[in-house]
Amino acid sequence: MATVIYRPVFFPVKPDSARVCRKPLRIVSSLVLLLAAEAAPALDKVILNISRIESQGFNLEELVLSVSALTHPPHRLSLTAQKLMLPPPFNQIDLINVKCLDFSWGDDEMICRQGQAEIHNDILASPSVTFSFHIRPKRSEFQLDPLRLGGGQMTLEGAQAADGWYLKGRATGIDSRLIRPYLPAAYQLSQGVLSFDFNAQGTALGPEKLGFKASLNKLSGQSLDGRIAAENAGLALSLRLLRQQDQWQWLSRVEFNGGAVYVEPLFLDAAQGPFALNMAGSVDRNFRRADIGYFSFRHPEAAVLNGSGTVVLTPGLFVEQADLALTATDVKTLSTVYLQPFLFGTALQGLLLEGALNADISLHRQALSKIGLSFTNLDIYEGKERFSLKDGAGRIDWAKEESFTRESIIAWRALQVAGIPIGPSGLSFSAKAKTLSLLEKTRLPLLGGYLAIDRFNWKANLDTDPDVHFIGAVESISLAQLTKALDWTPLTGSISGIIPGVDYRDKKLTLAGELTVKVFDGEIKIKDLASSGLFGDFPQVYGDISFDNLDLDALTGKFKVGGIEGRLSGFVHDLHLENWRPMTFYAWLGTPSEDDSRHRISQKAVQNLASIGGGGAAGLLSQTLLRFFDTFGYDRLGLGCYLNRGVCQLMGVAPAQQGYYIVKGGGLPRIDVIGYNTRIDWNVLLKRLERITASDEVLIK
Repeated sequence: MATVIYRPVFFPVKPDSARVCRKPLRIVSSLVLLLAAEAAPALDKVILNISRIESQGFNLEELVLSVSALTHPPHRLSLTAQKLMLPPPFNQIDLINVKCLDFSWGDDEMICRQGQAEIHNDILASPSVTFSFHIRPKRSEFQLDPLRLGGGQMTLEGAQAADGWYLKGRATGIDSRLIRPYLPAAYQLSQGVLSFDFNAQGTALGPEKLGFKASLNKLSGQSLDGRIAAENAGLALSLRLLRQQDQWQWLSRVEFNGGAVYVEPLFLDAAQGPFALNMAGSVDRNFRRADIGYFSFRHPEAAVLNGSGTVVLTPGLFVEQADLALTATDVKTLSTVYLQPFLFGTALQGLLLEGALNADISLHRQALSKIGLSFTNLDIYEGKERFSLKDGAGRIDWAKEESFTRESIIAWRALQVAGIPIGPSGLSFSAKAKTLSLLEKTRLPLLGGYLAIDRFNWKANLDTDPDVHFIGAVESISLAQLTKALDWTPLTGSISGIIPGVDYRDKKLTLAGELTVKVFDGEIKIKDLASSGLFGDFPQVYGDISFDNLDLDALTGKFKVGGIEGRLSGFVHDLHLENWRPMTFYAWLGTPSEDDSRHRISQKAVQNLASIGGGGAAGLLSQTLLRFFDTFGYDRLGLGCYLNRGVCQLMGVAPAQQGYYIVKGGGLPRIDVIGYNTRIDWNVLLKRLERITASDEVLIK
């Protein structure tokens, strides 16, 4: 036996020329056959060293080609190479330490049927792989047989021809921890199994078709800051891309079908079924702008959101235009999952909605431009019970354009605002741009009576509170029901009155005209009412109040101050409140001169009125025969205060020898209540009013 070793040969061939690429194959083939033929009687093996062979974009470096069994056909050809590089777009994969145990070539082709090598790229950590390739002038192919990777396996194949190329791959059962080194340091992945299929087709100009399917099961992990987490999550993804001229057409689906996912502040649990997002559209070849022709998101057993739009992808994500349609059959689930997490820690924390609704939403340049909302059987609950609605139905339409004229209607079976119940009723209004206006007068059933709304206008402002204008009236509102709803001391009677006009603008509230309230069988009138900073940290209120012929029995019957029969009139002039605390006023409340009603006052009322004046001798009632009387007659009563700089200057119905009369007696049994303190600190006076069971001096004649 003999072996011939041929010296190194280099074939500089242009890989993009099919005609030239056939030349090295012919040279090598002819050379090996010539050596074998001439040396056949004496040689059993021929070894040929070649520096590089390039053909159809395939690049073999440092080749050793051997021909053996020359004396005993069929001949054996084998190939080893230091490196095999694939043509674009496969040139990210390099095979090293290549061995081809079943190798052949002819005039125009080179075939490796049983290849072994180590694969190397940025993701695969050089596992061993078996492969095959077939190089021809018009078409070349390669295939990587199943290779073990991360507890699973992966296959890869590709082909290149004059009219284009394709690449296919499949991976199953890959441990997702394999990608840990390629994740940002802020994310920790503890478990998961990855499987995927992909295919790509293209030409020398680049990819033309792309397809990708992947599933990720039992995924668990989280970010270090805890804002993103997954527990046994199941995810499925499919994507198809087709290039047409200067843009890509795409179709995609993302499905969350198992476990739980948390993305602050949302928590999604797939126990009820899969969450699915389907999209189709086009994107420019530079992936800067996407036109979404179809968009659909499904929340299992709760809602479907469909739509279309245009999104700018770079330099930052920006919604240029979108039209969305929401169909929600379970609003309770939607509000629990998507609304409550954003309201946590706010004034609306605990807000919950139930019912069904449909919504049509339009966005323009990242802002809402139009919305149409229809709903049935809608219930709204607010955690602190300041607002609730039951069996709401209607449609609300709003648009950014000032010319928008569509009517909105809302009706309900029960409504509660700030603890005050409003009976079955409805509203018709217009909502557009920054304004909301009542279209028709309405009467809302309220506490046994009605709240009449003749006009209501609301306008939003960019940097300040909204402007509000209101005209209406209250009719026969039950005081008993009102005080019960507000958890106040129970009162009897009713309230009626006209609200001529209330304006709130530039953080100032003003009353147009005079507000008249009929209560306690008399009238209370409020005029010159104004306020600034009403909803801020330091509100101020100004106004004048007058009281005309109020029934004292109805007014005092339910208070601890004690019962008083008769009438009461008076005023509060130049009232000024700061942060709801009185700064100054001039007030008087007393028996009107024309009052001819029965005047009686209870023993408890005597004691409490006496405590205001600071006389300190109300105990005389318990030391005389008057203790056997429940009520006493009086001629008139009254008490006034001028508040300035925290001090109240007190006055009564008439001067006394020492002090002033708070109650001037009359009839039998007769009793006088005299106050001795003419000046009193306002805070002290408030404490006395709070401590109305205190006794004070009562002078009896």
